[in-house]
Amino acid sequence: SDDAVLDQTDQLPVDDNSIAFGFDPDPVVDHAQDLAFEEKQAMSFANELYGNTDAMMADIDEQGEHLGEQHVGRRVQVEGYGSPGTLRYFGRHATKEGLRCGVELDAAVGRNNGTVKGHHYFDAAEGHGVLVVPVKVTLC
Repeated sequence: SDDAVLDQTDQLPVDDNSIAFGFDPDPVVDHAQDLAFEEKQAMSFANELYGNTDAMMADIDEQGEHLGEQHVGRRVQVEGYGSPGTLRYFGRHATKEGLRCGVELDAAVGRNNGTVKGHHYFDAAEGHGVLVVPVKVTLC
């Protein structure tokens, strides 16, 4: 008979090719997937900037203030060193990614004098300087 069953394509609106080809013109967007991607990107950036993102919050003092250039000259403690010291430098590393803190330690338990591999960051007596990622430094 002339009233043969139409295939699915013949039943779809002719003026909407997106529907004819199986694309929903108004899909429900899953924003959770987008947010997960953005969070991953942010953590990647933080990892480059701070080094250890698991301990990233260790650079915040009791008042919730992030360690930064404004703290140069303040007394600090450096994780892994038994001596307090003074923050002498806060800024970019000359050859590696991320920020660094240059600390002049009170005792000669450091690794340098403020110059690391020919790059001068700050002044300290020999053996009193360390250059570390900010997460290792806390304000006293």
